[in-house]
Amino acid sequence: MFSPLSELKQGKSGVLIVTNFKLSFITTDSMHRDESSFQQNLFLGEYDVCLSNVDVVYQVIGDKKRKLQPGPVSGKIKGLHIVCKNMKVFTFSFKFSPIDHGKILTNALLHYAFPKRHQLLFSYDFREPYYSCEKNVVMFREAEDWERELLRTGCEGWRLSPANQSFQMSSSLPQWLVIPIALLDWQLGDAARHFRGSRPPVWCWGTPDGAALVRMADIQPTITDR
Repeated sequence: MFSPLSELKQGKSGVLIVTNFKLSFITTDSMHRDESSFQQNLFLGEYDVCLSNVDVVYQVIGDKKRKLQPGPVSGKIKGLHIVCKNMKVFTFSFKFSPIDHGKILTNALLHYAFPKRHQLLFSYDFREPYYSCEKNVVMFREAEDWERELLRTGCEGWRLSPANQSFQMSSSLPQWLVIPIALLDWQLGDAARHFRGSRPPVWCWGTPDGAALVRMADIQPTITDR
């Protein structure tokens, strides 16, 4: 495996393995889990990649790369360049590997990383046990839900507004909104026109000390007075 930013000149030797779950590179330089000072995944090591995280696979040909499509490959594979969905990049060389080892591994990688049906994904049929919840989930659709939340957080200076009843102001906001006490409903509606989707700043959470978390959409680009 080549080191990042080494221009394919430096790296470390090891064994590259493909299963139906992950691509694993095993080297003598790998740190033992007990020696690590940071959190690690119990299923993935330092040089392991979950196959569902593989985005693009390239065949390395000299100083060039050729994108490989799902399906069997033919010919000799001298190296692989793998780009992951989490922005990680791995480059492997099969220069000292047995004959056809690169082709066999590449075919296995393309087969399991890009299945033809989603039912073939690793552990697709697994289901966690169902746990019942004694308390109902609060959806914040009713005024009472917001009133209880304001009481629970102890956040002062805010009130409940019916300005979005029947979603007359915005179809993507709740019908009941929490806004500053000093703000009138008509002022909120007038300000909403200046935000994308008519989504002005509304209260989400607060503390008794006066700190509050609000959310809003982006301001319309046509607004010049900000």
